[in-house]
Amino acid sequence: MKTFFKIVFILIISLIAIGVIFDNTEEKNLQKLETIKTSNIDKISPTGTLYDIYTLMSDYTDLQRVNTEKELKGKIVQWTLPVFEVSKLSENKYKIQTDSGTFFGTKYVGTFTTIYTQSKDEVIFIENIKTGNLITVKGEITGTFMRNIQIEPAILILK
Repeated sequence: MKTFFKIVFILIISLIAIGVIFDNTEEKNLQKLETIKTSNIDKISPTGTLYDIYTLMSDYTDLQRVNTEKELKGKIVQWTLPVFEVSKLSENKYKIQTDSGTFFGTKYVGTFTTIYTQSKDEVIFIENIKTGNLITVKGEITGTFMRNIQIEPAILILK
């Protein structure tokens, strides 16, 4: 019985620790948003070589993808990309997966972008966007996942 309570206690402490880590990340992302709004944009294109490196059946190796990811981390980009899917994470936070592939003759790398909305107009825009519509985002590249570029946090750029 003592072992059971020890396990439960360890689980509770672990969950609390995980909660603190996630809360801290969220707070850091909200602070980064202010910097992102005024930051200069790094000249990195979501097309061309970046597409070639991360596309399925690429000639590039995993090592080359890892090295490219290291170069990309921390860069601020502003990209206009075709939407594939949208998920709502919280009241003002959305995960947008953009399409990897050809859109009107241009090949784009896919992304998983976490957008923090800044107004009701942005919420309405995101909640009404459809697959294939273009979206412009500005945010920080944090890494890659499943050959997609991860951008978090990001803001929506309405034109």
